Amino acid sequence: MNIKKIIKWLLISFVTLAVGYFAIAVPFNLVSSASSLSAGIIFAVELGIYLFIGAVFIIVTDRKEEKAKKEKARQYKRIEKRKQAQEEYYSLAA
Repeated sequence: MNIKKIIKWLLISFVTLAVGYFAIAVPFNLVSSASSLSAGIIFAVELGIYLFIGAVFIIVTDRKEEKAKKEKARQYKRIEKRKQAQEEYYSLAA
């Protein structure tokens, strides 16, 4: 295994753990030290942020799938075009 891959893996793992910790710990600390109205606002904002991130993830995934389908269709057309050109060449040569 390459040392560069190990460092990259460790860095990604550390960042993921840190972000996950703050994503869980910060809202609980804010809610416990806030009034009921501000706690509700914090909860609504947090929920909105999570929904936004989820929507972005779904949109990106759908676009990647659509792009893959288009690429597959393009490759299929190229293969068919190549087969047709070969058939025409062989029919002319015969």
